Amino acid sequence: MKIAVAVSGGIDSLYALTALSAAGHEVLALHARFTDAPSDPVPGLDACCSQLGIPLHVEDLRREFRRGVIRSYVGAHVRALTPNPCAQCNRLMKFGRLLGLAESLGAEKLATGHYACLEPNPAYGVGQFLRSLAGNPKDQSYFLSLVPIGRLQRVLFPLAGLRKEEIRTRMGEKGLEPPVPGESQDICFVPRDDYRSFLQKEAVGNTVRLGGPGPVVLWDTGAVIARHDGLWRYTEGQRKGLGIPWSEPLYVLRRDSISNTLFVATKRFIMTETATAGEINCLVPPALWPDELFVRTRFRQPPVRAKVSIHTESRPEAGQIRTGIGGIASEKPGSEEDAATLSVRFSAPQEPHAPGQVLAVYDAGGFILAGGILTA
Repeated sequence: MKIAVAVSGGIDSLYALTALSAAGHEVLALHARFTDAPSDPVPGLDACCSQLGIPLHVEDLRREFRRGVIRSYVGAHVRALTPNPCAQCNRLMKFGRLLGLAESLGAEKLATGHYACLEPNPAYGVGQFLRSLAGNPKDQSYFLSLVPIGRLQRVLFPLAGLRKEEIRTRMGEKGLEPPVPGESQDICFVPRDDYRSFLQKEAVGNTVRLGGPGPVVLWDTGAVIARHDGLWRYTEGQRKGLGIPWSEPLYVLRRDSISNTLFVATKRFIMTETATAGEINCLVPPALWPDELFVRTRFRQPPVRAKVSIHTESRPEAGQIRTGIGGIASEKPGSEEDAATLSVRFSAPQEPHAPGQVLAVYDAGGFILAGGILTA
């Protein structure tokens, strides 16, 4: 099989490349320039690929990445949302633009260094379905839940079932040093993960209006107790860095971009029993979902048992959405899937989630049934 392997320069994708080559596949390395990296990994990748006898194709996608991911990230913060750029990059770039490029180069599959798993499940139809890696702290299924199942079924994840320590050991035995030896940072285009400084720089360079000071309101009394420095500086659930003297610790409960108000509350008022998401991506047709469902509203959160329903304007009955081949609706803007709303009621109260983040729905076996963007 001819396989294109997306290589970043890190150890995970380099291992995927060597493993597939050793298994006898015809492989080519595919590197995308998404940002202006502090150090260019291409010379090191070229040396590694030459050593392995594997061709390397480099594609400049910086303009598309800025338009599709960075501008979206900044725009979300302007609207007082907490975006998840890694999930958007997976959907738009890695398993969108890069997948198409791999196929244009004659590859039958695109392989990546994600810690993820695709497995068959006859209960959900023909093909393979995304499944979390139980017990693996590197599991990236949450960040892949926005990728349509039709695309995922054209992908390979060679790291499924492996842990980071095993990858390091195996690569050490091969004597191959990755061009980018360190761990990747949380957001690749935000230096030192300092998103506030990054947004301020973007505002200066691109005439972005981030928003200024406004009232801080205590949720249970409605009293104005302080002034905030701009809603984009905060996120739901935040406790540290508020700078508000109070008899009890205060948490960010909600940000209202219309009135430019930051609502805060003490611990007993912040718990929530519901969540709502839009931009729904169904990886499994809802008619096939089991009764027992679980959700995650942030990456580090263990799946929480919940009742989940999907509503659409054209078919208002709960739990229904028109699906196409593979259980997904049209990917074009304005489709019924885009108009759908996913409603969640948790089995137990949860700490506040942040609108703009990803909500992922799982079954008891860890298969991802759907993903969406939190709206409330």
